[in-house]
Amino acid sequence: MLTDKGYYNPDEIKKCVDNNTIPYIPESKPKQPKEESVPKAGFCDCDFKYETSRDVYTCPEGHELTFSVMSEKNNKMMKEYKSDSCSSCECKSKCTRNKNGRVIFRWEHEVILDEMRERVEKNKDVVKKRNCMSEHPFGTMKRGFNQGYFY
Repeated sequence: MLTDKGYYNPDEIKKCVDNNTIPYIPESKPKQPKEESVPKAGFCDCDFKYETSRDVYTCPEGHELTFSVMSEKNNKMMKEYKSDSCSSCECKSKCTRNKNGRVIFRWEHEVILDEMRERVEKNKDVVKKRNCMSEHPFGTMKRGFNQGYFY
């Protein structure tokens, strides 16, 4: 199944995989933080690298965040990752306001999304081809119904 990023929904993606449908859905790029916000650019969740074999995250400064506890967040079971190194890190103010240090949340089924991201990355030509094939008919229909013009 190949769709555009407007259909990116982790729960629906999991349902597809559970029903033996292999999804190819590009993920929206994470928004860059505002200048005054924390975390600063370079310390967003996407800047932390996950290592599957060891089940750890590595922060941009090289410190490891290890699995701490399972918790529920937004009606999803999430794994929480924390580090003891945050209190002594000179970049803590760029990374988090939490006095106990940075916490990364990982959905219990995140591996499904990781695999899909890898599929999309390896098959960019397929995603690009889909845009050429399906966007044109929708644009034509909108124009036929006098919709979508800028005035």
